[in-house]
Amino acid sequence: RGMIRGLDKVRVRFAPSPTGRIHLGSLRTALLNYFYFLSSSKHPESAFLLRIEDTDSSRTVIPAREFVEKLQQTFDMFDIKLTPNEPILIQSERLDIYRDTTEKLLSNNQAYRCFCSESRLNVLRNIQKKSKVPIPVYDKHCSTLSQDQILSNLESKIPYTVRLKMNSPTISSSPSSTSFHDLIRGPISFENSTQEDIILIKSNGWPTYHLANVVDDNATDITHVIRGEEWISSTPKHIVLYNYLKLPIPQFAHLPLLLNPDKSKLSKRPTIHKPQKSQGNSTSNVNGKDLNQEEASASVFVDEYISQKDFLPSAVSNYLLTLGWESDKGELFTHGPDNHSCLLHAASTFNLSGLNSSGSIFNPVKLSWFNSQHIKHLANTNPDSLLTSISPQLGLISNTDHRITAMKLLSDRATGLLDFDKRGAYFWNDPDLEQKEGREGRKEGKKEKDKEEEGRKEEEMEELGRELEEIKEWKKEDFWEVVKRRGDEVKRRLRRALTGD
Repeated sequence: RGMIRGLDKVRVRFAPSPTGRIHLGSLRTALLNYFYFLSSSKHPESAFLLRIEDTDSSRTVIPAREFVEKLQQTFDMFDIKLTPNEPILIQSERLDIYRDTTEKLLSNNQAYRCFCSESRLNVLRNIQKKSKVPIPVYDKHCSTLSQDQILSNLESKIPYTVRLKMNSPTISSSPSSTSFHDLIRGPISFENSTQEDIILIKSNGWPTYHLANVVDDNATDITHVIRGEEWISSTPKHIVLYNYLKLPIPQFAHLPLLLNPDKSKLSKRPTIHKPQKSQGNSTSNVNGKDLNQEEASASVFVDEYISQKDFLPSAVSNYLLTLGWESDKGELFTHGPDNHSCLLHAASTFNLSGLNSSGSIFNPVKLSWFNSQHIKHLANTNPDSLLTSISPQLGLISNTDHRITAMKLLSDRATGLLDFDKRGAYFWNDPDLEQKEGREGRKEGKKEKDKEEEGRKEEEMEELGRELEEIKEWKKEDFWEVVKRRGDEVKRRLRRALTGD
């Protein structure tokens, strides 16, 4: 029940806690909110906003304003643009507003003070656990306290929280259930009798997520709340709160989780795994590994992919968007000369109804494949843009044509930006033959004891040299015509002489 905000505009928000490092799941949530904003409305009041939820000290790692700066730097890298002239709300700066709202709920008998100690709550939880209660909930003990008892507790300065009264007697037509339509999952309904009287204000006077998010979404006129599926069970409580406060209710869309290969929720993992080679253009196989079976360990923090300068932001966002969503124009968004054009192309096809409701496995090997495709695309369409993203060493090649040729040659096998340095040093450095000779010499020692055999190989190399000198115009085809007739050992020696590899 309740009022639904008008559909003629789309106002969405990204509302993280200042945890310091930005999780891939958080970036995905920001991208999906932003893309929905771009694709759904041209209304002048539509907006994509940022809010910092810093009322939980256990999740606050860095100051909110510092985190805003960090987020804006990340948004710039991913071409995510906040709507100008819209406020960035910091919840810790709005405590008086939440307290005033709570007082209104208390005066309307839609909330109550709970003086239960932590020890009593623990005993209650243990009793319910032993009784095998499916979902332990608060027993509403303090909801029936008399006014005299409340005043006595306040005078005694007993710490208290403020809880939402899920079935307030002041609501004459209070329904037995709360329902809403999820834009991804369809109709969802909860029996109110199973809903706990959630805490709105903690004993330290600070609000919980439940209260602050409802108040702030209304303050910024949010029309669509797009967030993780872990908040589905909280939504009926939020709707009751909207109704108590006589506020219009936004539409809800709960995003599926990103998962580890074992189907657990994507969590912190120690290292990035990136294959050293990418074979072919198929997304089903990279470096001989089945993408559906790969269980490589990877970091889940954005900075480890971008700050190490190995992944293009456009590739990361492209892959994150395909996790749970399939565009009718394919999975690769490389349809423009730069990252921004690729994002705009993807946004033009995005819709929430196309998202799967089930979780998606994050696969670092497939992310590397996306990265390789974006690298190839930029190398062929906008090499200058790619050059700014990779090693400045390529800039040492003064001849522009040679520089672009080298970039394209390297991009064909690159799965990461660091590959240009690893595999292309011979374009700007003389071969380091001494370093290789030590290892190769030992390796060849057992095979080349016979001086006659060694002499034959030297003769082959000299003969190859003479044939190469006879080439009048150096072209790849003419060069390969001479080299391809030689054995693998000659080819290997030639490559080492030219590249040091």
